Amino acid sequence: MYKPTVILSYLASLYPEHATILFAKDVVPCLVKQELDIREAVTRTIISQMLSRMAAKSIFLKVHNISCEKNINVWELSHGDYRKCGLSMAKVKSINSFVEYYSENPVAKKWSLLNYSDLVYEVDKVWGISKWTASMLSIFYFANENVFPERDKTIENALNALFKTTSKHLDASLCARYKSYLALYLWQAIDKKYI
Repeated sequence: MYKPTVILSYLASLYPEHATILFAKDVVPCLVKQELDIREAVTRTIISQMLSRMAAKSIFLKVHNISCEKNINVWELSHGDYRKCGLSMAKVKSINSFVEYYSENPVAKKWSLLNYSDLVYEVDKVWGISKWTASMLSIFYFANENVFPERDKTIENALNALFKTTSKHLDASLCARYKSYLALYLWQAIDKKYI
């Protein structure tokens, strides 16, 4: 693993026309693998689908609080408890589908060890989760440094905003490594209103 400034320099050299917007301000820290039960990581990721970071955090806090009150894990809440926390029926079904998949498929316990294409293949077996889920798990929980979440709406917005600002498309496929960091810089640019 390289230092964050080395990764930053690499990305800035690949995308010089975007460097002053994306890479001239805050340095993104290195990804760190999370030691978290995969069922909790998937539950958190499902909760965050199609929501702002703040909304997802608020809902997960409610889920966490109820699980603490009942002395159970966040993936063990009842349908009614999840709904009280603000989860849609589809998200509750996705969580329950993953928990069932987990109990029936030993490979689920090893998702963090799979290469990205194998993870996408396994994720696709679970109702309501997709390649986007695989990319979020890979980046934020498994610390995979080379995943670019093409289907992420904020990434799409960042790429469109960059084009409007610079008249240059940012081609993520040019990035042979550190695609996850490229995504982190794009998210940061939107979050901090650099673009």
